[in-house]
Amino acid sequence: MCDACGCGPAKQTPDCEKPKNLEGKPEECSSEQVKECHGETEEHPCES
Repeated sequence: MCDACGCGPAKQTPDCEKPKNLEGKPEECSSEQVKECHGETEEHPCES
């Protein structure tokens, strides 16, 4: 699960734009977390 960004420190992945915010996998981020990290976007840019 992601924290503020949707992306954090527990599991840093090279695909993630904000790995310090990622607690799990980017695909587990809520839409609110994605919005906080990446702004208004249709798709989460960190999902592979």
